[in-house]
Amino acid sequence: MDGLRQDRRPQTRLDRFGEHEVDLAVQDLLEERLDVHVGVEGLGLKLDQQVDVAGGGPFPGRRMLSIMAFADTLRAVNSMKAEGVVEEYAIAGAMAIVFWAEPVPTFDLDVLVVLPVPEGGLVSLDRIYRWAESRGYPAQDEHILVAGLPTQFVPWPDPLAREAIAAAAEIDYQGVVVRVVRPEYLIALYLQPQAKTPRRRERASMLLELPSLNRGLVDEILNRHGLSF
Repeated sequence: MDGLRQDRRPQTRLDRFGEHEVDLAVQDLLEERLDVHVGVEGLGLKLDQQVDVAGGGPFPGRRMLSIMAFADTLRAVNSMKAEGVVEEYAIAGAMAIVFWAEPVPTFDLDVLVVLPVPEGGLVSLDRIYRWAESRGYPAQDEHILVAGLPTQFVPWPDPLAREAIAAAAEIDYQGVVVRVVRPEYLIALYLQPQAKTPRRRERASMLLELPSLNRGLVDEILNRHGLSF
């Protein structure tokens, strides 16, 4: 990342998958990444711009995600699970990459969720929108502004996503334990036919270079779900 001193660059991310905390070097790196890289691009924000974080209202015109705001969003997502709004969740997409590799610009947070299945068998996001409304989180199109961050909740669309949620790593971020899709599953999700764009294939290739990646698990996941580069 531009501006990050060489002596601050961690040599490893997590020593092994399944650990429940991030080492201090990675914690510092995450904080600097989020300060600089995670901008609301889709709302007109330039990544090098310093802007106010506080404030409400539907989708502010210019916002930059702060460390505190991100932690607040994660707490809110955890509360959804605690209150039974969702059965399980995992952070996915570009924001999940921040926990494992070099950051990529993004304007929202993607959250894969497992929703309770009603008697009729029809899964609906209505319960999430009702929860958001009760908390004062405004909705716009497919996003909900949760603690200042545009967040998209995606019901598990297929067995791979369900598997990725179940296998998610638990990471302590600013005192908030957050469930994050592991890089092996991020690679597979990026290689699904409906998601396989040049940009996502590039992200999958980037994750494939991680020193701590379980390459055998990647191959197993791809073979099991009929995916390839």
